[in-house]
Amino acid sequence: MRVFSFLDPFIAKLSNGRFLRFTFALLLRISAWLAGVSGVILVFIFLGAAFRSSNVGMILGSIIAAVFSVALVFCQIAILLYRARTIAELPDSNYTIIPIFSILLRQCGESALAAYSLIGVGGCLFIWLTDSSPLSQLSGLQELTPMAMPGAGAGFLGGLWFLVAMLVLAFLFILVFYFLAELIEVLPEIANNTKAMQLALAGSVLQVAPSPEPVSATPPIAVVKSPDPSCKCGAAFEADSPFCGSCGARKPVLV
Repeated sequence: MRVFSFLDPFIAKLSNGRFLRFTFALLLRISAWLAGVSGVILVFIFLGAAFRSSNVGMILGSIIAAVFSVALVFCQIAILLYRARTIAELPDSNYTIIPIFSILLRQCGESALAAYSLIGVGGCLFIWLTDSSPLSQLSGLQELTPMAMPGAGAGFLGGLWFLVAMLVLAFLFILVFYFLAELIEVLPEIANNTKAMQLALAGSVLQVAPSPEPVSATPPIAVVKSPDPSCKCGAAFEADSPFCGSCGARKPVLV
């Protein structure tokens, strides 16, 4: 019914993925702005800890943590905006969600790589200067770090352990998320190859059969051998003799 035709453009955009790409790109851009706000809050938390402390090491450590927080937020914003642009520039295809989900997985891996790497370097310097965990100022986040692992502690070795553990986590995150992204990217290729194989198999089955041998319009004339006749004298010709055994007459040639 034409009364509902005003919805056709929206359904068409939804089917070819334009609306979904625009929505996910917009969500990533909003997440970038939220990451910026979170970064400002982190900076104020660490600077507040620096101003409240009279220990020189704690002051320097808090300032370093604030600087690395700014770097972390900058990287997160850059990653989110880049992936938002990547999603918005996706071409129209039969597969809409799979490419978007693959990009989101890559974005998660890249965000985790940047976060754990910068937290590891900044946290290592913080531990060396303050002899305490940099996440002690942020309640509830210590469960996300390997500080509770055996061997973690304060001092030089504690900071080094924190750095190594964070870098290992960063590498594992980027490895796992990129693997998942590439895994789901293979699914459309498998579907396309399967469809091509099915079409090729159907084409081989439907090949034209060879034409039969042409049939002659006139059937061949069968040559029938007549039986041996009798001689004029009344005697029968012998099969192996060309002459009559009674009168000597020549045996006629029969076909």
